[in-house]
Amino acid sequence: AKELELKVLLKKALAEQREIDAGKPMKNIEALEKEIAMLDVQHKEDVAKYKQLEDDIEQQEEQHSLTISKLKESYEVEIGKL
Repeated sequence: AKELELKVLLKKALAEQREIDAGKPMKNIEALEKEIAMLDVQHKEDVAKYKQLEDDIEQQEEQHSLTISKLKESYEVEIGKL
């Protein structure tokens, strides 16, 4: 996933460089600051999503552990009845 993101960013940068080389004016500071602010917000959202996914996985692992324990207990009880 990171490699794909990097390729997309590199292609975008290359396209922007080609525009500059073709004489198209560069972005001004204000446009760059806007883009940085937008990327910062996106980054914070991505980090929050990542942390939520980590929490979800941890909860699922705990639930699976509990389920396995209950199944083992049930199995042992059934074996004891035989």
